[in-house]
Amino acid sequence: MTKKSDALAKAVSALLPKFRASGSFLYHRDPILMVRGFAFDMPPGGCYVWKYYVPLFQDVEFLHMSLGYRVGGGYIETGGKDHSQLATEASTLVIDNDDFAEDETLEELIQFAKDSRVAPTERASLYSDLRIFESEPLESIISRASAIRSKLGIA
Repeated sequence: MTKKSDALAKAVSALLPKFRASGSFLYHRDPILMVRGFAFDMPPGGCYVWKYYVPLFQDVEFLHMSLGYRVGGGYIETGGKDHSQLATEASTLVIDNDDFAEDETLEELIQFAKDSRVAPTERASLYSDLRIFESEPLESIISRASAIRSKLGIA
């Protein structure tokens, strides 16, 4: 990602208080077991908006869009637009595609993973990782997720 996409994420988070920014990623405030939101990929002349989940009960080294996809109609032409115009357009795309529940649920994550735009290998990995909830106490999973949030700098 680029400094431009980082700046765009920060500007969009200022317009949409339910999200915070970390680099090029917008994420739903106060995550517990998963980071979910939108990311901005800005090649020269444009910006793609991605929707993603990052389960924090996995060993996560950095924020990524592996369990995600490009939002349909989520391309913004950047030429001739100032920073404010880009932030407004990106905010509109985020609002139009924000169907995240207010509270995290594993059902929401599973439904997201069923989307055909999510890579089958990522879907299979997620389903395998969800087995942790059968074998480990929830308190332990929440504690590990908290440590991963701290490592990622996610509040």
